[in-house]
Amino acid sequence: MADVGERLWQQLMKRKLGYASHTMRGSSGPLLRLSLEGKIEGKRGQGGQEGTGWRISYCSSRSKRKVRKVVVVVVVVLVVVVVVAVVVVVVVVVVVVVVVVVVVVVVVVVVVVVIVVVVVVAAVTVVVVVVVVVVAVVVVVVVVVVVE
Repeated sequence: MADVGERLWQQLMKRKLGYASHTMRGSSGPLLRLSLEGKIEGKRGQGGQEGTGWRISYCSSRSKRKVRKVVVVVVVVLVVVVVVAVVVVVVVVVVVVVVVVVVVVVVVVVVVVVIVVVVVVAAVTVVVVVVVVVVAVVVVVVVVVVVE
């Protein structure tokens, strides 16, 4: 079993060294060189041991996968919250618009009914006045005929 692990390690180191010339030249970009070297350029802070603290290059791939899963879950939750908020806002706006339309329709109907009532009352008043005038004329004519 140890022999298989040793062969795997040797194969890995051979491939890593074969690819090193590309990354050291910088033709592949600084991230590949950083991943190959496993350290961050620049000065470290004073005190403490070297390599302490959380650096992405020192994290295991298992930790990186866990972080990625958590980030994906957080993003999905945020998207769901935003979608629910948008849906709630749209529903509230639709309800408000419907209420406003209903109120406007009720007001228009009430105004139309009032106008119709006023017109009918005016027409009835005109008819009553005409009838009263006609009756008065008839009475005057009858009185004139009877007196003569």
